[in-house]
Amino acid sequence: MIVELFGPPAAGKTTLAEALVIALRKNGCDVQHIASSRPAEIRLNKNECTNTVRRRPFPLAAPLSRAVKLASAVPTMLPGARNDDTGARLMELLPPRGLFWPVRFRRYLSLLHQSWNMVSASQGVAILDQGYISALCSLALRTRSPDARSLARGLELVPRPNLLICLDAPREVLRARLFERLRRQGAVERMFELDLDTNLKQAEIVRRVAGMLRDQGWPMIDVSCLDQRQLEGVVDQIVLTIAVQREDVRNERQA
Repeated sequence: MIVELFGPPAAGKTTLAEALVIALRKNGCDVQHIASSRPAEIRLNKNECTNTVRRRPFPLAAPLSRAVKLASAVPTMLPGARNDDTGARLMELLPPRGLFWPVRFRRYLSLLHQSWNMVSASQGVAILDQGYISALCSLALRTRSPDARSLARGLELVPRPNLLICLDAPREVLRARLFERLRRQGAVERMFELDLDTNLKQAEIVRRVAGMLRDQGWPMIDVSCLDQRQLEGVVDQIVLTIAVQREDVRNERQA
């Protein structure tokens, strides 16, 4: 079973994914967390949605991580490189502007393709804190004038998870979290990050895509995690939904 999280930057996707993994394992569920591995998110001082303090790394850790990732993407750019068809068609539909963005997206989509194939064959639960829907929203942000037809075509291209979790938060909350995230970053790391206003524009694209997903009947839960109490309630709700869906699948196989 594949559970994919998506939402605006700083909505709390990674925080919720980690909490879900802990809760599902406590219930005896075989679960994997396919993490986005964004340096800006992994090394937060404070966990979004909670007050958990995390250790601050040395200042150049995130920039070095970015550089390593870009270097690892070089093989996917070479002639004859084997790239997944879904990723290639998404980038053709919504070509990202800039020098580094095409490289970063090609690497991300290639790894996502590998992870998706791996977890599709698993009998357990896979939690993706950023999957194809997040990639589609990010591509739409970085291309020229994405229209409704392009977004709809993108949704036709991406594989459908068993359950989508759409996170959101009020604009002022997202702004405050993003401001704090950017404040903690050094000048070098900011070169790899979007500015505050651009991140908030991505929130509008996410909401637009979420509306399209609802209209098309994708299996989706809308949640908001503004504090620890809300996070716990959301986790209980999702864990119950996953249990019901897995039981339905077992009953169908036995019928």
